[in-house]
Amino acid sequence: MQKRIIRIFSSSFRFWLVALPFLYCKISEKERLWFELPVQNPFHFDYDPELRENPKSLSVRIVPLDSKTCLQSGEVPGFAITFCLSDEDRSASNTWENSIEAWKRREMSAERTVYDSVDRNVSASIGMLPINEIRKRISKSGFGILGSGEFKKNSSDGAFWDRRRYVRKFHEPGFSLFRLEGNEWLWVFPPSESSGTYLTLKILLPPGLDSDWASRLGSVASTNERILANCKADLPEISEIFGETESVSGRWIELHNPYPYPICESGLEFVLFGNRVSLPTSVGFFAPGESKVYAEESSILEKIPLTGIRWGDLKRSGTLQLVKEGNVSERALPGGGYRFGEESYSWKRNGFSDCVSTERTIFLPESYCMDPGRPSEGFASGDRKVDLCDAREFRIEEINFLGAYRDGKLRSDYKFIDLEYTGLSKCDPSDLELSFGSTNLPISARGILQPPGTILTVGALPFLFGRLELSYRNLSNLKGTDSVRIRNRISGNEKNLWNGEFRGPELVYDRVALEIPGIATSSLLVREEKVYIPKSELPPDGLHLSHRFFPGRKTEFGFSGSAALSEVSWAGSYRGNEPISADRFLEVWSDDPGISSAVLQIQTSGGGNSNVLFPLEKGWSLLSSGKLTCFPNSVSWTESNFSLPQTGGNVLRLLDPIRGAVWGEFRYTSAGPGKNDTRGKIRRSAFFLSEQGGIGIWKDSDLPNFPGRSEACEGTHASPGAPNVFPGEAG
Repeated sequence: MQKRIIRIFSSSFRFWLVALPFLYCKISEKERLWFELPVQNPFHFDYDPELRENPKSLSVRIVPLDSKTCLQSGEVPGFAITFCLSDEDRSASNTWENSIEAWKRREMSAERTVYDSVDRNVSASIGMLPINEIRKRISKSGFGILGSGEFKKNSSDGAFWDRRRYVRKFHEPGFSLFRLEGNEWLWVFPPSESSGTYLTLKILLPPGLDSDWASRLGSVASTNERILANCKADLPEISEIFGETESVSGRWIELHNPYPYPICESGLEFVLFGNRVSLPTSVGFFAPGESKVYAEESSILEKIPLTGIRWGDLKRSGTLQLVKEGNVSERALPGGGYRFGEESYSWKRNGFSDCVSTERTIFLPESYCMDPGRPSEGFASGDRKVDLCDAREFRIEEINFLGAYRDGKLRSDYKFIDLEYTGLSKCDPSDLELSFGSTNLPISARGILQPPGTILTVGALPFLFGRLELSYRNLSNLKGTDSVRIRNRISGNEKNLWNGEFRGPELVYDRVALEIPGIATSSLLVREEKVYIPKSELPPDGLHLSHRFFPGRKTEFGFSGSAALSEVSWAGSYRGNEPISADRFLEVWSDDPGISSAVLQIQTSGGGNSNVLFPLEKGWSLLSSGKLTCFPNSVSWTESNFSLPQTGGNVLRLLDPIRGAVWGEFRYTSAGPGKNDTRGKIRRSAFFLSEQGGIGIWKDSDLPNFPGRSEACEGTHASPGAPNVFPGEAG
């Protein structure tokens, strides 16, 4: 395969070698310029793929050199063109500087011509042209170095070099150079942004300067042949992945050579969930530090088109493999989408990409946090105004596993996590990443966190728009049983924030009731790895007042007072002859506004124990497994698995969630208190009746005409959320 590539390259190259005036020279870094000018030719071409140092990518820059003024573009060092004019009166310098500045401001300016002050036969005309005009001018070109895929469609004839003929370390738009009719050359610079207007330099050279270019140009082919013959069989690394559908960039995979030597390109294959796809070859090898982007055909990126791969699989949980002759390299996929709110992230070795990097691709919107085709993993810490946040200096302040009700609809996308920063100095949170289940979410907040106690909110919460400490992320698949972890994807430090266990100060809770169906939800406060239900306060605008939902702020926690068991329905209801076991409920009474929650402890005759944490309101509060069928107007905090035993001897205790003290106790068997008459289709709750002298007893409810009960449930006697008046005490 390697010999075939060499043979094809060499034969086509030799055909054009005689006709191509060009100069190649080996150049080195100098104080004022990265080369020393040889001979008299104004054109100089640097090509050295084996250089190990990281080059700098230049769109165009002016470089003064003694009495000359030079324009330079490409990757320095390694792949660059420099064109110089003798410029004793500085006319070239002034003209070029004015034109470049106008181009950067997106201002059109007329083409302006300057001459070499020593040889008037050498001239250069600088101007700005739209892409369509450039395509017209190069339509009859016989040779070109193509730095952008924009020009490939007009280059079917002649010898045109793209990434199959030369090597660059970056896979991004670069300069293009075309030989026009006569001795004219058109140098097209890569755009500084996606404006569609290109800066161009039309160069006219006398015939005498053509003679030494052909021999110099031959070194490009011979250099590639030599490298290809000696490349090593190591695998490049899968350095960056992006798999979001309907994206500006398209879907793509970046490969990078991390080694200080060239590695061979032939024989590489991607394996994605059993689908094996051969990678198309380019020049035949990866140069040291080189990155190549393989993308779907519709991608606007500079790319090597890749067909046959199932691009949608990049959003699945699993791995992408790169294989060659039995060797395998793989990269775990993020297991979901790449778009979070308004931002899109690529997936790198350390997790999602850095959204603050100054090296992002100019053709992509600022919301695209990625740098396809660039070998960098980030940028120097010196480019940051403050240090990176240490992931170990965060803890959960409030967490919401359900979302919130808005207009009667449960918005699971309103789930959120409030992270409290505990560090002692301000920090930049841009490189943090939150993980739960199989989900990885990059954190991107515009604000710098100030110590101590700044709250960083992660969630898709529109009522916090504009807040600098908001990372707009959809947490709709967050569950209470998930482990939650935070890490810094640059430094690697990390911390487990939540282990999926509801632990209180005294007990571990088997279940937590956090929802009033159709009305409200509650978050959990986390203090010293213990969970608490927040007190009732004003929630964000647009949410029902029953919500315990306070994102973006430190929620003060206090607890006082006590509560008492007031009614228990352990049998449920009858709707006609139909038993409704889901109508079992617990009712609690408290007249203390300082109370926020309680714990129900269920102890069965078989020795089983379970603990349920649930919110309390001032007045009556209900706990059930869902909406009560026979009491449709009742309002209850629910936990879907809540149930009360119907047989054996059982004890229900109401506990203080902070200190574990017993506030009340109810003991019952299938004989009562409470009633489950399967023959008569009657079910009665047990209610607590306070008698004179402060003595209380539990009795069966007898409420044949309770106004809150469904008409079809006349065999059910209970009063959830309302006084239960015993007939003998009425009047």
